[in-house]
Amino acid sequence: MDNFDNMENKTIQPAKYRGRADIHIHSASGDGLATVEQILEYVNNHTNLDLIAITDHDELKGSFKARDLVAQKNYRVQVLVGCEITTRNGHLLVYDIENHIPMLQTMEATVEAVHKQNGFCIVPHPLSWLTLSAGNRVMERIINSPSPDIYFDGVEVFNPSIAGRPGYYKRDISTAINGIYLKQAEVMPTRFTLSAQE
Repeated sequence: MDNFDNMENKTIQPAKYRGRADIHIHSASGDGLATVEQILEYVNNHTNLDLIAITDHDELKGSFKARDLVAQKNYRVQVLVGCEITTRNGHLLVYDIENHIPMLQTMEATVEAVHKQNGFCIVPHPLSWLTLSAGNRVMERIINSPSPDIYFDGVEVFNPSIAGRPGYYKRDISTAINGIYLKQAEVMPTRFTLSAQE
């Protein structure tokens, strides 16, 4: 850890760019309302988002389709492959994976499978009683896991859907939002910084 007594000796480099992302969007390929094409057109023409992830439940095809369309067309937005996996202990947003991960496994088995693919995972709408969500016991079990492959990479702080509202005041790490309707995109974007090296 840094010694804060020596902070005056540290030089902070300015960021190259501060980006905006919505990494929790459902499409009509899954249980959302808008098609992947409609989402990409809307995001490209009506938002300031730089990065999105289509995260349909237990299905990667919408995310793969979005990635392929961005590569084929001249969209300014980038796509991160992802999905929302239904575990026995709540939903889990997973990203940067290429192979399907089965649903209805334990949270631990799902998290471990994601990390074995070098992906990362975020807990969506935690503590919500309106949808299948990770509760306190599950969160504590993962946090206290002795396995080096079983850990959450993030926790969703804000979710504009009904599912995300009950426990939002208890969340403390900013990551993602849930865009079922097109106008929900960019309600509370995740912000990220790219350095000059990236």
